[in-house]
Amino acid sequence: METFVVDEAALELRTWVCVAGVAVRVSTNSESVLRSFRTRKFLQQPDAAFSINVAVRTGARSKYATPYFRGMAHLVFMEFGPDDVFVIDLLRRRIDGIVKEQLATDINFWNKLFVPICMGVLGPTVGVIPVHSACLIHNSTGLLLAGQSGSGKSTLAVALAREGLGFISDDWTYVTHAADGLVAHGLRAPIKLLPGSDRYFPELRGRSPETSLNGELAFEVCSCDLGFSYEDTCYPKHIVFVERTPGSSVDLEPLEREQVLAYFTSSIERLPEELMAVAETRETILRRVADLPGYVFRYGGSPRDGARGLIDQLTICKEVLR
Repeated sequence: METFVVDEAALELRTWVCVAGVAVRVSTNSESVLRSFRTRKFLQQPDAAFSINVAVRTGARSKYATPYFRGMAHLVFMEFGPDDVFVIDLLRRRIDGIVKEQLATDINFWNKLFVPICMGVLGPTVGVIPVHSACLIHNSTGLLLAGQSGSGKSTLAVALAREGLGFISDDWTYVTHAADGLVAHGLRAPIKLLPGSDRYFPELRGRSPETSLNGELAFEVCSCDLGFSYEDTCYPKHIVFVERTPGSSVDLEPLEREQVLAYFTSSIERLPEELMAVAETRETILRRVADLPGYVFRYGGSPRDGARGLIDQLTICKEVLR
């Protein structure tokens, strides 16, 4: 993998875009790849936090294969079929890829799959920390919504958005630290809702769940399919952990800081020894996330019932929405 480096000088098309608050330089020989990235905020050639270099080859593409990932020290190899391969270099903060034209023209691949993967892997090296939570916003104040798989945080996040909160993300939120505090970013990735969610959201009826990248069976939809739009960023001020309970009651309890920190640190990936400084930066940001007031929200009934209970009855949300 050390020799897999795309010659940037041979890639004459370039753009600079903002992803999760950081500048990214994209170099390619394909107008299709360039157009996909230009759906994001355009920047005027700043110093890039990292670079993406994509060489597109002509010819028919082999049959699509299940994505394959493998890490070796500071390198991560990604394959989306034998003709579409990438190497992420964590140390040099660059991504090199060689793909066929068919993938180059797939705007959904670049924006909904490739960018979230890259920010999940490379983000910590540029101070962007993936946090396993949904994120919502009201009047510039953010709420992180966390919970174990199957706890219903995604359905509750969607229900909250349908009740008027701004929607940033449903599964992974990307947190940075600025002079005025923590900033949470979303990537407008597809919303993943587990099988059975169609009983709460009629828009899903008639669709079939599909296997997502992490192997889960889920509905993958855009916010517009559910009647709301994405927001890009906010300042998180509270963390709510979701637990489902029998019946129709709602309950909110404070959560110890150590429990919050343990939850978020349990989902992070191990970094190679060459990136120990990055690990320290990540730990610092996660500790600041854990300093936010944390609560456990237990509710029964439908996601709509939970959303309304969270908004109308609980002290934490009354503070957030004022």
